[in-house]
Amino acid sequence: MAAGNCQFIHERPDVQVLSEAPKSVLYRIEYWQATARVISQYPLFGCGPGNFQEAYAAYKLPQASEMPADPHNFLLEMWSTAGTPAVMLLVALLAGFALDMAAAQRRVHVQPSPVDMNISAVAAPQWLVLAGAIAGLLVAAPVASAMSFPLESVSEDWRWLPAVWLLGLPLIAVTWWALWAWMNDGDLPLSALVIPQLVLLINLLAAGAIVFPGVMATLLVLLPLSLAVVATRGDSATTEKYRPVTLPVELRVPALAAGFLLFGAFVLTGTCFYTEYYPVLNGRRALSDALYRLEVKDFRTAPAKLIAAAEADSLSPEPRQYLAELLLGKWEATQSPQDWLTFVESADAYRRLNPRHHLGWYLRGNWFLSAWKKSQRREELDAALAAYRQTVQHYPNHALYQAQLAWALHLAGDDQAAREQAEIAYQLDQKMTHQEQKLNRRHIADPDAQQPGRTYREESAELTVDRLRTASAEKK
Repeated sequence: MAAGNCQFIHERPDVQVLSEAPKSVLYRIEYWQATARVISQYPLFGCGPGNFQEAYAAYKLPQASEMPADPHNFLLEMWSTAGTPAVMLLVALLAGFALDMAAAQRRVHVQPSPVDMNISAVAAPQWLVLAGAIAGLLVAAPVASAMSFPLESVSEDWRWLPAVWLLGLPLIAVTWWALWAWMNDGDLPLSALVIPQLVLLINLLAAGAIVFPGVMATLLVLLPLSLAVVATRGDSATTEKYRPVTLPVELRVPALAAGFLLFGAFVLTGTCFYTEYYPVLNGRRALSDALYRLEVKDFRTAPAKLIAAAEADSLSPEPRQYLAELLLGKWEATQSPQDWLTFVESADAYRRLNPRHHLGWYLRGNWFLSAWKKSQRREELDAALAAYRQTVQHYPNHALYQAQLAWALHLAGDDQAAREQAEIAYQLDQKMTHQEQKLNRRHIADPDAQQPGRTYREESAELTVDRLRTASAEKK
C-alpha cells in the first residue's frame, strides 16, 4: 500500500468525559459529607437497610442536585445503614481474608497419600457444571414470574415456554463442550479470582450497590474459592496438580446437635420466606392488579384491590398512598362525612408506615390543602401546615418545600412567617447551581376547588416566592 494512501487516526480523549470527571468527584464528596452526618445521627445500628435515602434527605447539602439511593462508597453505605459494628465486621472480614491468603501462601503442603488420591467424587466436575447451569436456567423462569418480572415467552400460544430456554440450552451445551478440556485438565490462576475482587472493591469505593444480592454474591463466591485454591497449591515452588485442602481448626459436632442445627436452619429459612418474601411478592401482585384498575378507570373495584394489596403486605405504604388519593377524590365528589373518615384513616395509615419520608409528608400536606380548598375548614389547613412543616424538617435544604410552606402560611394569613419562609426558599435557590432544580422550573401545589384539573399554580415557584418575600410584590 502506498504511503500516501495510509491514514493514521489518532485517538483523542473525550473532552466532555474529562471535563465532567471533576464534577463527578465533587458530587461524591457532597454525598460523603452528608452521609457522615447520617452516621453521626445513627452511629450504632444505622438508619436501616433501604432507608438511606429517607435519612439522607435531612442532611443533603443545599447545592447538591441528586438524591442518591446510597452514598457511593461501600464502607460508608454499610456504616450508615447497618451501624458501626457492621462496618467493623466487614473490615475484619476483608482483613482476615488478606491474612489467610498470606498464611496459605507460606504454608508447606505434603504430598497427598494414595488413599486421598483415590477418593471418588459424587460426579465429575464437568457434569456438575453442566447440571448447575441447566438448573439455573430452568429455575430462572418461575423465579422471575414470582418476582412479577416474567421472562419473554416464545409466543402467545406457548406462554409457558420462555424464549431464553430455546437460546440458553444450546449455548450452555456449546460452551460446556468448548471448555471441556479446561474443566478436565486446566488450571485456575489465583489471579483470576483475586483481581476481580480487588477491582470490584475499588469500584465500590466510589459506587454503590453493595447491598444488591448480585454484587455481594460475587464476593461470597470468590472469597472462599480463592482460599481453597491457594490452600491446595501452597508455595509456588512446590505446586502440584492436586493437593488436599486443610483447615486450621477441625470442628466435630455430634449427630444430634447437627440435626438440630439443620432443622433450625430450615425453620429460619421458612420464617424468612413467609414473613418477608411471601408478603412482598403477594403485595406486588395485588398492587399491580389495583394499578391496572386505576389505569382503566375502574374506580368501582379499585379501592377493594388496593385494600387487598395493603393487607397482603401490611408494611408497604404504597397501596395506602393510592387508596388515600382515591378516597380523597371520592369525598370531594360526595362531601360525605363517612367518606371523609375513611380518607383520614387511610391517610393516617400511610403516615404511620412512612414516618420519615419527606415525600410522604409533602403528599399529605397537598391532600389536606386540597380538602381545605373544598371545605374551608380551618382544621384541614392546620393539618396541611403541620404536614408541610414535617416535610421541611425531613428535607430542610429543598427550596421547593420551603416555598410550599411559605405559600401555606400565606393562605393561613400569617404573612410575616410566610415572608421569612420565602426568604429561606430564595436563599436555598441561590445556592443551587443546577438549572433543572431551580425554582423557575418548579411550581407550588395550590389545588383549586373551582377548577378540578388545576393542581399547581400557573406561575413558577420563583415568582411566587418573590411575591411573598418582597414588600413591593406583596402590594401588587
